[in-house]
Amino acid sequence: MKTPTKSVIYPELKVGDVVHFYGARFEIKSTKIVPETDPRYVHNGDIMSAQGVWIDGAEVRGYFGRNKPNWHFQGNKNAVAAVEI
Repeated sequence: MKTPTKSVIYPELKVGDVVHFYGARFEIKSTKIVPETDPRYVHNGDIMSAQGVWIDGAEVRGYFGRNKPNWHFQGNKNAVAAVEI
């Protein structure tokens, strides 16, 4: 049975969310907002940086899977994630 999801913009991701990404599922373990005013970066709008841990599903060698469980999500208000409801 397929798990229902909803679309969430990256800045709205929160710890505990389960994100579907390229056929895999990741649990968000930490989040950080990089504000638009941060002088170290050039970007439009706040950016969410979220650390995800692979749960199950697709494995992409060298990127994520059983042997490489951590995945880093980052994006602004234009990036959308599929989060389990």
